[in-house]
Amino acid sequence: MKKYAAFIVFCFALAPVYAQISVVGATISSANTSYNVGTPSNSQVFNSDAGSTIYIDVPWSLSSPVPFTQHRIYRVNSTWKLDKVFIGANGPTITPLYTKAGTDLTPPCDWSNGLLLTGTCIGQSSQPTQATTITSNFMVIPQLSSSAISSLSSPPKGALIFDTTNNCLRLYNGTEWKCLVAQ
Repeated sequence: MKKYAAFIVFCFALAPVYAQISVVGATISSANTSYNVGTPSNSQVFNSDAGSTIYIDVPWSLSSPVPFTQHRIYRVNSTWKLDKVFIGANGPTITPLYTKAGTDLTPPCDWSNGLLLTGTCIGQSSQPTQATTITSNFMVIPQLSSSAISSLSSPPKGALIFDTTNNCLRLYNGTEWKCLVAQ
């Protein structure tokens, strides 16, 4: 088991981690991806609630090629939204995908419709979960309860999550979650 843990730390140390949030369980498969913190100018969200964070999968700019597609997570009027923006020759088309009421400045982890966020989001305990972070001294990976892990639909093979119920690091092998290191 120590070999697995050392290998995992080594792999994460090789690649910088930029994602703030990852989405799984969306019926639109292109929305199941990683999102970074965005700004009003690179997300085209100018009406978001004050203090709330905007997340985007791909930043937009005036030099972006057309057509261009972007997914956004943001809060407007105390409702978190995940939508798809298509920017074509005739301007943008916005397709709402999911909404979830919430007044927290951070989006909810469980949207109660099959959509789950991991990373910097508010879980059932109203405490933010953490995105994968790497420092010179340690690495922290996403943390979810066993029930939340079991409810993830179509996780990618090789996904890692710390199981807070069983205090173990779980690896998805393509068919099931395996506990690698139990505490």
